[in-house]
Amino acid sequence: MTSYFKPFFMSKTTAHYLNTGLIFLGLVLLVFIAGNTKLYAHQETALPDLGDSSGALISPAQELALGQNFMRQAIQQLKFSDDPELVQYIRGVGNRIAAQSDRIRHPFSFYIVDDPALNAFAVPGGFIVVNTGLILTTESEDELASVLAHEIAHINQRHIPRMMVAREKGVGASMLGILAALLLFQAGETQAGAAAIALSTAGSTQNQINFTRAYEEEADRLGIELLVKAGYDAQAMPRFFKKMLNWSRLYDTNLPEFLRTHPLTTRRIAETQDRADRYKGKKSRQSSAFHHIRAKIRAQSEEVARTAVARFASNLDQKRYFNKNAEEYGYAIALTRNQQYDKARTVIDQLRGRKPGQINYQIIEAENELQAGKTALAVKLIQTAYKKAPTNTALQNSYIETLIAAKKPKKAIRVLKFTIKQRPDDPALYKILSQAAGSIGDKFTSHQALAEYHYLTGSPFKAVRQFQLAIKFAGDNKYLKAGLEARIRELHGPGTTEEAKQSH
Repeated sequence: MTSYFKPFFMSKTTAHYLNTGLIFLGLVLLVFIAGNTKLYAHQETALPDLGDSSGALISPAQELALGQNFMRQAIQQLKFSDDPELVQYIRGVGNRIAAQSDRIRHPFSFYIVDDPALNAFAVPGGFIVVNTGLILTTESEDELASVLAHEIAHINQRHIPRMMVAREKGVGASMLGILAALLLFQAGETQAGAAAIALSTAGSTQNQINFTRAYEEEADRLGIELLVKAGYDAQAMPRFFKKMLNWSRLYDTNLPEFLRTHPLTTRRIAETQDRADRYKGKKSRQSSAFHHIRAKIRAQSEEVARTAVARFASNLDQKRYFNKNAEEYGYAIALTRNQQYDKARTVIDQLRGRKPGQINYQIIEAENELQAGKTALAVKLIQTAYKKAPTNTALQNSYIETLIAAKKPKKAIRVLKFTIKQRPDDPALYKILSQAAGSIGDKFTSHQALAEYHYLTGSPFKAVRQFQLAIKFAGDNKYLKAGLEARIRELHGPGTTEEAKQSH
């Protein structure tokens, strides 16, 4: 079982973000997703449908609900990146691979967690999460794509329901316990929920661990097929596996817990290599976007900005880079962080001279001027770029943040409302809207936006309370009140209203 595919066997860096209940739930999802038997070991990619027995245990709708509940809890506990450039990139690569599948039951959603631990995991319902640490460990977009393809295969093959079929009695009972615990979580009984999950997990975890290899092999096999169909190099998967195996041998005493417990096997690598060798003509290519994303993560992840500056400067001087423009881009970000605005401006001017229309260069140019105190120039630069590409998510966010910094909240609110129509599930936008509306005394919009933020980040009681406050500022507008009351009814669960009152 390959470590970075396992949801919650993670390093101490990540573990401290998790409460007890989420850890148990993560472990259960890990076991279900990663678990497997030799039942499918000799089958090729034309796998049979699950049939009625798995559907009787958990339907696709229930699978989606389970994943949504898990992600709402995870959003509260993990540091999910809201950097639009990073998110837009990972979604682009992920959706390119997912589009090659004929087994999609739900739209896929891709997320990045800001954590140096090498990890990625899939959650039922089409949710896939990748740590920044894993992105930095890969050396090409093909390698990153191989991780995503593996996770997509896990979801497409519905490994949770298939595991439940294989162990119908024991796993069925565990799933009932998990679902009951999720209801307790939603009702605010987190300690009771954690206890329920613990009891449900205790009797089944060891049995499920015994079934890990075959599903992993199946995900490798189908993942390579998706990888090639999406135009990526099949060799990327065994290449990354070999890198991980070498790492485990060199740093055996300093590995994340999930690698120490579940090391890669030479057999699995050999089988993946054999399958990859069947595909000819797909060669690894260097993606400029991939290297720019890695450079941005490196520039932002250094705790001390001057350390990042020194590293990028050394790399550029020694020509240690895959892509010069990407390295200079990271250097510019690091210089801006370190308040070396004039030097950053020089680097950015060079980049803009080579690629005048590249959006991420336009964004860092405006950001540098804003941090340097040249607010009017920053607004002019980002507004010009935004008008040429108003649907680009990175430009949208940069324009909004620049307008707010320039004390232009009304204009920012107009852009926010337009952006939210395109991205209604982005909680960060609602939080910014709430703050901007509050700054001009629009209490109705402020409370309504904050309610949506709380809902999307897994706090339904807080959401209801904010909707109730928004109603008080709706005046005599019956339509606004009716809409908010309908939203409250939609969120209602046992005890929701009383809990919301008590939280005030």
